[in-house]
Amino acid sequence: MWRQKNGFGVNVWGNYDVSDYDNNVSSNDFQEVDLTLYYSKTFGKLDAGVGVINYLFPQGGDETTEAYLSLGYPIVGGLSASLTIYYDFEAFDELSYANLALTYAYDITDKVSLEAGASAGWAGEDFSASYGGEDSGLWDYTLSLSVGYAITDALSASAGVTHVGALDDDNLVDGNTPGTLDTETYATVGVAYAF
Repeated sequence: MWRQKNGFGVNVWGNYDVSDYDNNVSSNDFQEVDLTLYYSKTFGKLDAGVGVINYLFPQGGDETTEAYLSLGYPIVGGLSASLTIYYDFEAFDELSYANLALTYAYDITDKVSLEAGASAGWAGEDFSASYGGEDSGLWDYTLSLSVGYAITDALSASAGVTHVGALDDDNLVDGNTPGTLDTETYATVGVAYAF
């Protein structure tokens, strides 16, 4: 859920697990809730945004807060590039994560859109260590494909598939065991309403 006016916006995102996994996450619980306050503005073709994200973990885990800066620029046609940099000033007090992404968007019809993306991430030393990693460096890659449908001018629905994997086995880990990340592929569904 989000609301934006004059470039300022608020977003609430939650992760609700419908099944058990990793022996430490139970089903039918919110594992994470993110509260975001942001401002975005376009300068010619450059889209820029700044914001603050507060990460809450209702089932346990340390709350933390990050500031971020995002820049996006259209390359050609529906292809665009973006860079987002996160600085955690509560738990790690460091540049914790950076993500470089390419996205291709295409309108199939007036109501149906297609979006494909690829990204690569870099993690700071303390952020990496909190997941059992050994050092700062390359972290993850993501490949995604989604289809959106405009139900009305304000209401839309989407469905997609995303694949995530490790760029450096020493850093991105699974189950707090260094060097062991199984690549993950998962499906997403979403509904958005613009106020």
